[in-house]
Amino acid sequence: MRDLPHLASLIFNRPLLVRSDVGRQIIDAIGTRILAGEALGTAEKRASREMRTPGGRSLPGGAYMDLDGIAVLPIVGSLVRRGSWLDAECGMMSYGLIQNAVADILMDSTIRGLMLEIDSSGGEANGCFDCADFIRSASAATGKPVWAHANEIMCSAAYAIGSSAKQIWVARTSEVGSIGVLGAHVDVSEADKARGMKWTYLYAGAYKTDGNPHEPLGDGPRARMQADVDGLYDMFLELVSKNRRMTTKRARETKADVFRGAKAVTAGLADKVGTLDSALEAFSGHIAKAQR
Repeated sequence: MRDLPHLASLIFNRPLLVRSDVGRQIIDAIGTRILAGEALGTAEKRASREMRTPGGRSLPGGAYMDLDGIAVLPIVGSLVRRGSWLDAECGMMSYGLIQNAVADILMDSTIRGLMLEIDSSGGEANGCFDCADFIRSASAATGKPVWAHANEIMCSAAYAIGSSAKQIWVARTSEVGSIGVLGAHVDVSEADKARGMKWTYLYAGAYKTDGNPHEPLGDGPRARMQADVDGLYDMFLELVSKNRRMTTKRARETKADVFRGAKAVTAGLADKVGTLDSALEAFSGHIAKAQR
């Protein structure tokens, strides 16, 4: 498999905004295979990310036209800062693609509003909050509303993106929330010993080798990594607080839990329960009423 160092760099020693169980699965299942140098193979390429409606016209980023003047942008899979060949083969979607698609869609004179259809457990922290802010700003600048629908997962980084919408709808089985940050360090020093290997780093700068996998994680590196995680957590809470008009205390009290369907509405993380079709109908009515 190509680009293993890049994939490993996305998993280890950096904070992730991803649902905890999914993060652990990635770290436990894929991470160990990367470190062992196993070939992961390539996933079957998807023909398209688009989920067209009959007669729907294609828009940037795999979006499509649904009801009159309403565009739907599917945000599906793991979220990363930059796209690459991994996007097509591993089910990833980049923040750059989302921002470009949102800009093009909202600038289209034939479009009255944008629905974000989200099915993602989250992804990278880098670029996530800027993407969420961009969606909010683009909506304000064009005067075109943005709503979101959790169909079926809107967790962690995906929730950060979804929170930029004026309204969030959830299917009755949707999973929403996971407002938290996850990081991992792997220590392979004992495995190195068993193979008769000893690593020596030549470096300048006291923190240059912090978090390397060939020695145990010391108290200093652990504290600095934890401080980074805590800082990103505060940023996440502030984003949700601003976008959802709730206190950071209330957002923190969710404890990165995941809420299903109506429970997400009760927790203040969503506004309505309904199918994507129901949300689109309500959105169309909302726009029509606003334009009278």
